[in-house]
Amino acid sequence: GHSSKIFLVRRSLTRNLSNWKEVEAFFVSEGFELIEPHKYSFDEKISIFRNAEFVVGASSSSFYGMLWCKPGTKFLRFSTLARIPEPTVNEFANMTGSTLLTLTGNDLEKNNPHAMYNIPLEKIKEAYNYLKTI
Repeated sequence: GHSSKIFLVRRSLTRNLSNWKEVEAFFVSEGFELIEPHKYSFDEKISIFRNAEFVVGASSSSFYGMLWCKPGTKFLRFSTLARIPEPTVNEFANMTGSTLLTLTGNDLEKNNPHAMYNIPLEKIKEAYNYLKTI
């Protein structure tokens, strides 16, 4: 089986953290399993999300796996400012009883929803530690 703590890997040069390497390394050190959702079958994805208790990653369609999570699953999502108004993942969190925290940082190109962005690792650690307590 897969870990109850999963990090959704995004290795794209769009809509991704510019500091993804250090962020990924931090979550691996916290016991997270790196998951590249596009490498799994539909049934495998359902199983991975159903067993998850904590999911972290850059905002993408991978977060739609939230639909198969148990109520109370915690999500930490990173996003550009330009993509925050998109309601889908928030609606899924409300439907499934998940806890979703979305962090933004500094978009490297203003008003470009596909831009790379930076969220300082310390801010990410603070959000993660907060989510662990609720």
